[in-house]
Amino acid sequence: MPTPKKSSPVKRRFKTVQAGSVLNAHVRKVAEKRGFSETRLLTDWESIVGAEVAKLTQPIRVGYGRKGLGATLHINVLTGSAPEVQMYEGLIRERVNTCYGFNAITKLRIAGTFVQARNAHSAEKTTQKPPQMTPATKATLADVKDSGLRAALGQLGLSVKQRRTSAGEKS
Repeated sequence: MPTPKKSSPVKRRFKTVQAGSVLNAHVRKVAEKRGFSETRLLTDWESIVGAEVAKLTQPIRVGYGRKGLGATLHINVLTGSAPEVQMYEGLIRERVNTCYGFNAITKLRIAGTFVQARNAHSAEKTTQKPPQMTPATKATLADVKDSGLRAALGQLGLSVKQRRTSAGEKS
């Protein structure tokens, strides 16, 4: 009777990979469907066109002509800023073509508008520490006997102080 073979322990080797390299193929696939041969145009839009233009625009897709000469970059713009973006059209084409390395984009088409979820001003407000009531204000409000009125006056004073500090005034 043959003796059973001893099974050797299974050696598994797991190779660690960077998350970016795993996603890179997927991002490239999606970008190519939209006509982007350079995925950097999507991922590094702000560094390509500049922060001021990037706040107003988003690249959507690149459309190629039938003859294959010159492409059209379709972008979304922030609601109400289309005239300003039209002023930047030459700059956008120049910077995007620098990214491609040749004169690939010949036209810029404003395809639609988007609403920015949170502008820089409101993001700045959320990072500021809310104003605190000073001891002098607390002492002044101590004379008010009604606790509801005292709390409302305190809140009103803090709101006024917060508006002054966000507007740049010193209190």
